[in-house]
Amino acid sequence: MMRALCVLLSLGVAACGAPAAPTGAPSGQPAAATAVPPAGAQAGAGALDALYALARQEGRVVHYAVTPSQFDGAKAVFQKRYPGVSVEFASMRGPEMVSRLNAEYASGQHVADVMTNGLTTMTELARAGRFIQWQPPDAAALLPGAGFDDESHWMYQLNVFGALVNTRLVPADKIPTRRDDLLDPFWRGEGKLLLDDPRTQGGGQSFMVISYREGGRAFLERLAAQKPTWSRDRPNAPVQVARGEFAATLPQNVGEDVARLERSAPVKLVFLQDGTFSTEVSAGVLTRAPHPNAARLWAGFLLTEEAQRALAEDSQAYAVRPGVPGPKAYPPLEQLKLQTRSAEERERTSEFVKLFDEVLFR
Repeated sequence: MMRALCVLLSLGVAACGAPAAPTGAPSGQPAAATAVPPAGAQAGAGALDALYALARQEGRVVHYAVTPSQFDGAKAVFQKRYPGVSVEFASMRGPEMVSRLNAEYASGQHVADVMTNGLTTMTELARAGRFIQWQPPDAAALLPGAGFDDESHWMYQLNVFGALVNTRLVPADKIPTRRDDLLDPFWRGEGKLLLDDPRTQGGGQSFMVISYREGGRAFLERLAAQKPTWSRDRPNAPVQVARGEFAATLPQNVGEDVARLERSAPVKLVFLQDGTFSTEVSAGVLTRAPHPNAARLWAGFLLTEEAQRALAEDSQAYAVRPGVPGPKAYPPLEQLKLQTRSAEERERTSEFVKLFDEVLFR
């Protein structure tokens, strides 16, 4: 299973537009000339504390994130431990984040120091040379394969996906436990399956690539015959199932929003026994970060045990340090059969998108 955690997606977008600074950040700032310790000097238990003096001179770190609220607990601990170094967030979706970052590099007006996103986006940016190569002090304590693209970005969270089912609409014997269960006649027709559009980056694309690997074109054709509803409104899908508009949606990742929904609505997140797929979420320090030492301090802190515990608690997702408890409502990682996209499959993303368009949307 651990070997499977080393691989994921690759894709990205690039656009141009004027960067907008988050609250308190300057509209433009050249790359800082402050001394940055070499990567090797940061190994060891005291590495983060050694960075603190330099980071305090810079005063802050600007972090581009999809969901800043998941860092609330970690941020509180960080700023208590390292007073004088504030953490500021700018929230945006993956494509918007890439466009903003590309615009900063094109204009020379650099705002972002740290970026977190899924491997799809992070791999593309790493190939463009956007991240420094860096080994965080706690690298040896992480799951195997936590460093990606020559250790230019590091996994800090693992997204695990299942199917969210409305238990009032789905009899117990029809709740899917294997991929082929989705081909049962029960799941055919309007109002049954709400699926993530696999032509765009995200969990739906990974799920369909792995389904094609396991079941071939025949599985895709039989799934298309079920006449599912395809959606790109991933955040709203769980609510639609809870309201009874659909019997199930997939893939649905483990998280606080779903855990809260399970406590208040007739829905249940189930994992496929023949393969529950996962995607890594990673953090990178930008090559032209205006606050390079504060960036290393914050990014490195995210991988410490106390930060991992705070992240797991706030986001109800799986940590990347063995021994840190996962979400209370769901099985531990070792009980799940995890699958991810291979590097070769990531390289063939355009080919898969064309295939999905042809088979699933004709």
